[in-house]
Amino acid sequence: MQTVPGFSGYVEFSAGFAPRPAITHVLFDFDGTLSLVREGWPEVMVPMFVEMLPKVASETDEQRRQMCLDDIMRLNGKQTIYQMIQLAERIKERGGTPKEPLWVQTRVSAPVG
Repeated sequence: MQTVPGFSGYVEFSAGFAPRPAITHVLFDFDGTLSLVREGWPEVMVPMFVEMLPKVASETDEQRRQMCLDDIMRLNGKQTIYQMIQLAERIKERGGTPKEPLWVQTRVSAPVG
């Protein structure tokens, strides 16, 4: 057992653990915003966002897809509902009537389930 001054919590170490005194910082990703578990999230969301977003005459499909991806990535790290709110704003900008952001979040989250 190893002790660290000023720390009274419990930490479990794997059998192969070896201290690394040169390490000065560690990042714990408690909410998963940096985790690889969410790595495929944009690939799930972008097609659904593009499907819901009204087309603009002068816009290509790729431009619409890229705008959706940019919005999603800009809000990465925040709760998913903020991405849904952004989608609703984009739909309004284009003269559409968006669904409630919470409805969209439920629909988008269902395939990930």
